[in-house]
Order: sequence, then structure tokens, then C-alpha cells
Amino acid sequence: MATIRGRHVALVTGGGSGIGRATAVRFAELGYSCVVADIDEQKAKETLRMLQTPGIAVQVDVTIATSVEAMVTAAVQASLRKPRLPHWYSSAESTDESASALVFQC
Repeated sequence: MATIRGRHVALVTGGGSGIGRATAVRFAELGYSCVVADIDEQKAKETLRMLQTPGIAVQVDVTIATSVEAMVTAAVQASLRKPRLPHWYSSAESTDESASALVFQC
């Protein structure tokens, strides 16, 4: 797993395309390392290749609590920082309100 030490880290869900991808690109332009998370890991990797800063791509289904927990764990382990993520942008979409709330309960 890649490490992104000593940098501010932004976790972007839905980062594989659209607004999420644009958000990850902008965070990278501002010097942030990005954890690009998407249900389609290949799309997340495509976004990661577009960035000018280190980062990791993570597959996540925001409707499944264990998937969200694994994403957060991967992000914290990669950043090797205190277990917190000061910058988190969610562009992931779900039609189930309770499932969408999982992202913000971690």
C-alpha cells in the first residue's frame, strides 16, 4: 500500500468520475494527497493517475458499513497520521438515506 506521509490528506468518495473526480483533482492542485474512493476501483485508479500528488485508490460501496470502515482504515493506514481525516468530501450517491449516512458515522 502506498504511504502519503507528511501531507494533508483528502478522502474523496465518488472520486472515480464527475464531481468527485474534479474534487480530487482540485485537492491535488492545492497540494493534498488524495484517497480516491469509488465503487469502481478502476475508475478510482484512473483519477489517481490524473493527480500530481501521491495517493491511493480504494474500492468502496457506501451502502455497506464494513466497506466504509475498510475505506477509512485504508486511508488512515496510508497516511500514517493520527486516526482522523480532516478533509472528507463525499460525492458518492445512494438512494437510501440511511445508507448514505454511513459515510458520516465513521
